[in-house]
Amino acid sequence: MNPKHSKLDVAAEIGELRELQAGWINDDGKAFDGAALGKLTELFMLHYPDNLPMPDTFPTEDAGILFKWRIGVAMPSVEIDLATFQGEWLSADDEASLDMSTAGGWAALVARARVAAVVRPARKRSGATRK
Repeated sequence: MNPKHSKLDVAAEIGELRELQAGWINDDGKAFDGAALGKLTELFMLHYPDNLPMPDTFPTEDAGILFKWRIGVAMPSVEIDLATFQGEWLSADDEASLDMSTAGGWAALVARARVAAVVRPARKRSGATRK
């Protein structure tokens, strides 16, 4: 985990999205709802643990949030629709719909992030050699 990237950094990144106005990407892209961004920040600060790698934060054209993690081989992400707080988790080996307005949805996200963050050891080759 990059110690320069903390929960407060993620919260600040979410807050900066308030500045994006309609048409922010190639005359497309919806403006963000400040109240929804505030709610997401509050939920993230409450439910996301300090001891997990922090996600990178990206806006989506539909005024949603995409969290992406640079962990493991799965390269997981969750896209959150701020109108409904429904999240779509995606990784190389897992997909799930999560209700990000609830503690249960955040618990499911944290559990998945923990699994993705586990460094899987390389397989050992057998001691047999070919002649």
